[in-house]
Amino acid sequence: MKTIQQIPFAVLGTGAAFTVLWGVADPVAAYAEVKVVEVDDYYIVGDGPDETMAVAKEYTKARARRAASERAGVFVAALSEVKMGKLTRDEVRTISSTVLEVLDVSVTPVPVQVETDSGSFSVLRLHCHMVAKVDTENVMEQLRMDIIKREAAVKKNQVLEKEFDAIDANVVRIKEEYKTADASGKERLNQEMKANERRFEAMEWCRKGDSYSLFEEGGDKEAVVCYNKALEIDPTYANAWVCLGLIYHVTLTESDEKYFRKAVELEPENALYWDYLGDSLLVFAGSRGTSENFEECVACYEKATKLDPGNPDYWLHLGRAYKTWSWKEVRESLSFLENDSQKRQLMELCNKAIACYNKAIECNPGVAHFWYELGDIYRLRLDQEDKAEECYQRADEIKRVSGAGQKG
Repeated sequence: MKTIQQIPFAVLGTGAAFTVLWGVADPVAAYAEVKVVEVDDYYIVGDGPDETMAVAKEYTKARARRAASERAGVFVAALSEVKMGKLTRDEVRTISSTVLEVLDVSVTPVPVQVETDSGSFSVLRLHCHMVAKVDTENVMEQLRMDIIKREAAVKKNQVLEKEFDAIDANVVRIKEEYKTADASGKERLNQEMKANERRFEAMEWCRKGDSYSLFEEGGDKEAVVCYNKALEIDPTYANAWVCLGLIYHVTLTESDEKYFRKAVELEPENALYWDYLGDSLLVFAGSRGTSENFEECVACYEKATKLDPGNPDYWLHLGRAYKTWSWKEVRESLSFLENDSQKRQLMELCNKAIACYNKAIECNPGVAHFWYELGDIYRLRLDQEDKAEECYQRADEIKRVSGAGQKG
């Protein structure tokens, strides 16, 4: 939903202005500090298709919170670099969004007269004023978060950011098309705007569910309620299906596979969703599955690598699938060493795994556990101790230099 530019600032983009009230002169001098951020954001209602006022107000709040979060990220990045080491941009955005606490927020409708070539008309400018704070204690708690949990939070936040951008772009497009549309076109655009509003509401329920599932002890039940609420509003929202699948993938209270299958059905070009489906299938294939189960699992990971070949995690997961498959073949055949056909199959699977691990390393050579897992293939499957030792030494070197990376 388009905002009116008021006080431009490079970090926030258009439509938002802010003030930061720092607690002390040095932003990283102490842990127990509170940083207060004030943000103003604006959104016009009445310059296009019919809109639901309540949704428009919530959207304006979401825009303001996003702006405040961006500003909070400046402090999070500085604190993390001094105390814990440099974070990626996505990690900074995720942590700043998580630790931001809204102290006060108000949305005030202001009538505005707009002049056009065909005359003047009245619109409402929604002015959102938000005051939020960032407590350094909460930032440090997030910085100490388990790396696996942080990676999950970053992935979820990336999805929500992408959804938010799509919603924003849709409204801009719909309002622009509405200016010159005929009667039937305007009706179509009204329906598109309503669908966009539903997607926004569903996204907000997923955001709420994520806060329970990721950051609340025993919050899975509340998260499931939120994700189901999102699907009630918009059954075509793939992210909500994925969020439910991820809950059940961890809790094992229900099969997760059908949720990921629904997600890839709705968004077949989303690499992350194919990767999640591969994860689900690998659990079954590794425990009691057949070669056909492994083939389907591998096909999902391959789909992810084709859609996003620059993502090292997808290559890593594909390599793990081949490695797990090779181990299953060894485990299930007592006469393995005497069977030339099985030897060739093992070699083929191991070589495919090695190729995938090397692709992951090519995408990001500075991750220690990529090298560890490659070394394991050489040592445990191919009995090539020299190559394995080279990989382990490289992993240890990365850990010494960066202080990060763990054997996965």
